[in-house]
Amino acid sequence: MATRRSRYDPLKSVDQTRWLTVRDAYGRLVGHRRLESGADLKAAMVKVLAEHADAGWTLESYSSELACSFCHRGEERRQVTIEHSDPSADRGYGNARGFK
Repeated sequence: MATRRSRYDPLKSVDQTRWLTVRDAYGRLVGHRRLESGADLKAAMVKVLAEHADAGWTLESYSSELACSFCHRGEERRQVTIEHSDPSADRGYGNARGFK
């Protein structure tokens, strides 16, 4: 009998703080929400996607395996993601997300 490999679920509640972020097509932070330890990450993601849909955004794709979704409205595109670290903190590395 074949054994199944376990799959990591990035939207499973954890004992650590997470951040739900919204970024533009260039990776710039549009908004973020702090999700406390034990928060329902799936519900938080669905809530933000529903808010975008109510505001006229079209959902492009959603992957619970990546905790990531894309949506667009007109020419504007956004990425909604669950992240491990505070997106507003300066991490001191030289990429687009490190600059203020």
